[in-house]
Amino acid sequence: MKESRQFSCLLFFFIAINIFPPYAFARPPAGIYLLDELVFEFRGELERKIKELSENYIAQEGNNTLIFTSHETVECAHSQISSGHPLAKLQYLFELKDESLIERGQYTDCFNAVTLKEITITKGSNLTPLTFEQFKKGQRPIGLKEGELQRQYILQNGEGIELFSLFTVKTSDGENTILSLLGNRFCNIRKIKQTEREAYYITYYPYSFTYSLPYQSWGVTREFSTYKNSIVQRPNSSDFDYLGASNQRISRQSFQNTFSNMVLGGAFNSLKQFLSYHLYTMPSTDFTSAGTQNSRMLDELRMAYIQLLSNTSINLVQNLVKNYIDAIEKGQIRIDDRRPKD
Repeated sequence: MKESRQFSCLLFFFIAINIFPPYAFARPPAGIYLLDELVFEFRGELERKIKELSENYIAQEGNNTLIFTSHETVECAHSQISSGHPLAKLQYLFELKDESLIERGQYTDCFNAVTLKEITITKGSNLTPLTFEQFKKGQRPIGLKEGELQRQYILQNGEGIELFSLFTVKTSDGENTILSLLGNRFCNIRKIKQTEREAYYITYYPYSFTYSLPYQSWGVTREFSTYKNSIVQRPNSSDFDYLGASNQRISRQSFQNTFSNMVLGGAFNSLKQFLSYHLYTMPSTDFTSAGTQNSRMLDELRMAYIQLLSNTSINLVQNLVKNYIDAIEKGQIRIDDRRPKD
């Protein structure tokens, strides 16, 4: 039993190393997410849905559009969809003009209704739209690349109501990012990157919203005075200090707890619920197959790796490893390790 647990723990980290090659860019200090990692916290569910649609249904491709059908009747949101009838449609369009790139992703459900929209507006030079292959995999980079000056990412429901937006812009000494939920700004991340100094200033804003849909509604009010905390590099050192609202030193754990409570477990938790609702009317992909099981495990490993790199939610990573160990020992997860011994 002990040897099995040791093997399983080692297996987890070997898998993570093989799946996630080392980043080619410098990591931010512990407790701060890169923008791609941050958005994946809630958007990962949509990315996984797109990949699983391709694994479980027949995909017809044309004119930057994917249409999914099945050779048999499929149940979707408690309705029976006959064979050959479109179950979901994914469409990607872009417009590139001068120094502006507008990309649109549209997701249509079993009932031919648009359930989600993504709009990404980027400004800068040498702009490159997503390839259709990237779109088919559900990929949507957010962080600014070389030559890009600003990016706005907007997630809407089918009626055009803005569920979430992120606006990031390069400044003379770094980057500034604003996060909004249903039109309410809830967080601002200011990054300063100079030759001998790096710092991150996070501002948290109160917000209140109601979001009502058929059979489901949400109402959230977070009342408090706007406050800040920050991570500042020490002079002539690679170490960082974590500072609270009154600019006093706090522990890294305290900083991470605040960020997790205000962003990850707060606004993003609501976003995950919105996404689950809107994805419900797309065809089920909860099939027992190696492909979907691998996809689920791969996404869980990606998220765990992000949390390890950011030193956030370490207890969740520990629980995930334990769950994998238990599932392997019970035979619920079977691993066919085909890597060369060398």
